[in-house]
Amino acid sequence: ANNGVQVMLGDVRDERLLYRLVNPPSDYATLKRQLQNYYPGPVVQALLMHYDLPGEEAPAVEWQDIYGIITGDCQSHAMVRGLAHSLLHPPEGSKALPITSVHRYRINWRAKSLDAWLDPKVGVCHGADMPIWWCSGFRAGFTDEDKKVTQEWLKPLANFVAGRESKWGTKGGDEVRRFDESGEIMVVKDEDWKKGLAVWDVMHQAQR
Repeated sequence: ANNGVQVMLGDVRDERLLYRLVNPPSDYATLKRQLQNYYPGPVVQALLMHYDLPGEEAPAVEWQDIYGIITGDCQSHAMVRGLAHSLLHPPEGSKALPITSVHRYRINWRAKSLDAWLDPKVGVCHGADMPIWWCSGFRAGFTDEDKKVTQEWLKPLANFVAGRESKWGTKGGDEVRRFDESGEIMVVKDEDWKKGLAVWDVMHQAQR
């Protein structure tokens, strides 16, 4: 019914920690300017009204923090959720994908061996998941337990790539397959689902 279309999309836990390091602002004016490097003026203005911003006299670190949160959402977290929702609930006239074809994930896990080449202060940011997907961590200090949980995480992916049923486990758009900090893998309610869709809607409405 869906012509064999399968979609896998997800995010990692700490995008805000990486983005707050990239040309960080120190006040409202520089926050607005840095956001305009990513997004058109109407979108930036809508985002600045949507988020709770620091006070006028707030220290620079608070502006860096909110900048990391906004860009992390708009570059990753909200976009993943908005796209998933659009695939499952498209505009009238478009055909929806079934939940069995939309495989969402969240990675919160980071192997300790990553500290040797990726600053711990960026947490689980994009790029920190590559040693999982490509198993390159097996050559970069993964412990036996790290390898075990990584292989368990990748089992459905092998089926996904082969075009077989992946048995992802999610039953609705607001559920996600999560690789937890402890290494446990579970299907859970996505705690950021509503927040992400709200940001997606703000950006969408600002561009209409």
